[in-house]
Amino acid sequence: MYDNQLEIRYYSPVTGYVTEVVNASTTAGAINLIKARVPNATVNYIKVLPPSERRDDSGTGGRRW
Repeated sequence: MYDNQLEIRYYSPVTGYVTEVVNASTTAGAINLIKARVPNATVNYIKVLPPSERRDDSGTGGRRW
């Protein structure tokens, strides 16, 4: 179902700068996930992680859902 792993960096006045790894099928879907949780977030960049850079659940990487 989720074929892309995206690294998203965003800024919110409440949380500051945050970098998360999101499993999503589209970049728009990933942005919608962020905006649903943090309505005033500003996305700084989105990076599609190639298979060699993907994080597994054993690391201390970004957030997973």
